[in-house]
Amino acid sequence: MALSIQAISASGAHTCALKAAAAYCWGDNAMGQVGIPSEAERLGPTRVPGGDWVSIVAADRHSCALERTGGVRCWGANDRGQLGQGHREPLDGPTLVPLPAPAVQLAGGFQHSCALLDNSELWCWGNGNEGQLGRDDDYGGEAALETDALTPERVSLPDGSQDGWSFVDTGEGHTCALRLDGSLWCWGRNSQRQLGFASAEAQVRAPARVAPDTDWQSVNAAQNYTCALRVDGSLWCWGFNMGFMSQSGNPFGLSCEVPDDCLQLDQPTRILDGEWLSFSTNMFHTCAMDRDAQLWCWGRNHEGQLGMENFPDPQDPDGQLLVHLRTLVATDVELFDLGRFTTCVATRGGGLSCVGKNDRGQLGVGVGLSESEFVEVPLPDPLPAEAQ
Repeated sequence: MALSIQAISASGAHTCALKAAAAYCWGDNAMGQVGIPSEAERLGPTRVPGGDWVSIVAADRHSCALERTGGVRCWGANDRGQLGQGHREPLDGPTLVPLPAPAVQLAGGFQHSCALLDNSELWCWGNGNEGQLGRDDDYGGEAALETDALTPERVSLPDGSQDGWSFVDTGEGHTCALRLDGSLWCWGRNSQRQLGFASAEAQVRAPARVAPDTDWQSVNAAQNYTCALRVDGSLWCWGFNMGFMSQSGNPFGLSCEVPDDCLQLDQPTRILDGEWLSFSTNMFHTCAMDRDAQLWCWGRNHEGQLGMENFPDPQDPDGQLLVHLRTLVATDVELFDLGRFTTCVATRGGGLSCVGKNDRGQLGVGVGLSESEFVEVPLPDPLPAEAQ
C-alpha cells in the first residue's frame, strides 16, 4: 500500500509535498526554490535535502519547511529577506531560520514568511512594503527596502500583547492570523478590502481586528481576497470577488442585484453554509472540502485549474472570463492545495494528482504541458535513511 501524503503546498510555479517525513518539490527552480543547486526546471518530484519534516510551504519563489524538532528551514529567493537570514542572497538548500523557540506552524506569502511558535508568539520576516509584517512602521514606497525585515520579528497587537496567537496565513501583500480566543486579525494591503473591516486605507500596517466574532476556525489569505471558516463549518469571504463567486451568476445568494455589485465585498460575507471541513484559496479560484471528503471548486478556469475543459462561460461566449460555478472536482480527498493556476489533491488511498497550468513543470507529471484533467504525480516512497 502506498504511503500517505502528509502535506501539499502549491504556489505560482512550483509545488512541494511531504511523504513519510521526506520533502519533495518540483517546477520552477530559477532561485533554488525546489531545494537543489540548479536553475533548471524540475518536471518531476525532486527530493529536498534533510528529513523528518512535518510541514512544508511553497511560497512564490521560496520554500520553507518545519522539522519535527520545531526548527524552520527556508530556501530559494531572498531579495526581500524572505529566508530570514539577515541578508538578501538566494539559497538553494534548506537553511535554519533564527527563531527564539520551536515553531508549530508556517506560512509563506509572495515575498514574506511567518512562523507560529510553541509559546503562541508570531514571528514574520521578509517584504514589508505593504505592512504585511505588522511592524506598525511607515510606508516607504512600493520598492522601499527599509520596510523589509531580514530576520524574524515578533508581531505585536496595538496594546502590546505578543503572545496568544493560534494560526497564521499569508497572502501576496497581507497577513491574517487567529488568536487563542477565536478572534481574527489581519494587516497589510487593503486596496480591495481584503482585510475585512471598515477602513478605506490602502494599507494597515499593524494587526487590526476583523470583526467582534470569536468563532473563527481557520483563515486563508489569497492575493486580493481572504476567506475564513467558522466553527459551525460555514465559509466567509471578503475582498476582490474573483475567486469566490462566479461572475456569470450569483450562486451564493449574495445581496446584489447584478454580479458586478458584488465584485468587492468590504466585510466578511457568508459564502457557504453547511459543515465544511477545510478550504483553500489562491489568485482566482477557491476550493472547499465537505464532510463526505468531496472537493468542490469554483472561480477561474482559464488554465484548466478546476479540472474541466476550458469551455466558455454562458454569459461570456468569447471566453474572456471563464469563471465557473461551484463544481465537484474530486472525491475521497485527504488533502488539497491551490497554486496560482493549479489544483493538487491527495486521496485517502495515497495518490497525488494535479491539474492546471504547467509551463514551468509545476504539476510534477514529467512534461511541461498544461492539463485540464487531473494527472497523477509520480511521488516515490522515500528510501530508508540508511539506504540513501
